[in-house]
Amino acid sequence: MNKIHAFHRYGDLRLRSDEGTIFRVDSQRLADISPVFDNMLELPQPSCPTGNKRIGLSSVPIDLAFSSNVLEIFFELLYSMKATLPSLPFSDALSLYEFCEMFDIAPRLKGLSRKAIISAAIEGGQWALLIWSADRNDLVMAREALRKMTNDDFLRPQIARLPGKWNKVTFWSAVEKLPLSWQTHLLRLTLHPPSLKNISVPPKSVGYTLKCKREEMPMNPTSTHHDAASFKMTQDWASVASLFMPPS
Repeated sequence: MNKIHAFHRYGDLRLRSDEGTIFRVDSQRLADISPVFDNMLELPQPSCPTGNKRIGLSSVPIDLAFSSNVLEIFFELLYSMKATLPSLPFSDALSLYEFCEMFDIAPRLKGLSRKAIISAAIEGGQWALLIWSADRNDLVMAREALRKMTNDDFLRPQIARLPGKWNKVTFWSAVEKLPLSWQTHLLRLTLHPPSLKNISVPPKSVGYTLKCKREEMPMNPTSTHHDAASFKMTQDWASVASLFMPPS
């Protein structure tokens, strides 16, 4: 059953969340910060008596595949012109960014949503951000995930998108969610068998080891015939981020 949002209920444009909540918002305000919305809404007619009414607006809502919570966050940000966002669950931060990207929202608001993702991913969600970035082939956000990575977070991935909750998975399960080229490149930058020489790797590869049997290891073109290998792990995630450039 549809319901009108308690606060956003006075505008000329009706937008409906995926839960059925209707947001009535100012169409001109949206058009000013989104060329996509601007194109969706017809331009004013010169003969229109009021001179500022858009034609084509009706009582039929436009359905959006975003939650009421995400739309509420966006419109509060739009109307308040805040310079920062409150702390958001990782899933909400992702959805807010995807909304801004889908409708080509003005850079200021999109930039805030991007910062919200990075902030939400710091607390153990680096793998979630890395996998999300891989699905979109977004190297900029992938490097942000790696820059915020720690050794403990790398070995103990959390990848769920449920609000406020993380689902812990095994290291190799997380790796397998990346494209093969990303897997190989990431492992070459982060895990270094002691016998490897003459390969460009980030410095500070000390302090952590990862033991795995040969049959459990993903392909590693530089290592063969190890029944059990002790891998050195990088501690310089800033270098990993800057060097991360998987082949397309």
